[in-house]
Amino acid sequence: MSPVRWGVLSTGNIAREMVEAARRSEAARFVAVASRGDDRARRFADDVGLELAFASYQALLECDGVDAVYVALPISMHIEWTVRALRAGRHVLCEKPFAVSPEDARQAFDAAADARRVCAEGLMYRYHPQTRLAQRLVEQGSIELETVSGAIAGGARLPFGPADAIDQAAALQALARSGETAAPVVLS
Repeated sequence: MSPVRWGVLSTGNIAREMVEAARRSEAARFVAVASRGDDRARRFADDVGLELAFASYQALLECDGVDAVYVALPISMHIEWTVRALRAGRHVLCEKPFAVSPEDARQAFDAAADARRVCAEGLMYRYHPQTRLAQRLVEQGSIELETVSGAIAGGARLPFGPADAIDQAAALQALARSGETAAPVVLS
């Protein structure tokens, strides 16, 4: 089976980390990057060994050589470009938080359903080796887990919007779940 050909929207540090990490995978290969400027995209592509560099996000979405898109843009741009990528027929992995409201989440999942594509948020907690180890220890009976609880301060003014609270809630949710069949929860 051929690896999934990925494009990344952004030339930021998290995009670079993802491209570098994907090199260890036989199932995924980053082939393209897009930025708001050709120089930045070309420099990033040359630095990390990508074949294609685009001076616009839309140009990457129109590339037939890209199967899936990693959205690593600023949070305020996540939903717009996630939905655009889905409508362009690309699978999407969006950096967290991919949505900051239930309406945005519904819009993205509706676009994914309409396009018959996968839309996922880049939460690593479920797949992190420490989480897997904790799950294995619980399953083996080495650790008895009775309750998982947490609290998120409400009403605080966050400097970058509600993203921090959403990240915290998602982490608590991931820790509380066991197994892959847990139903998704939309936070409001």
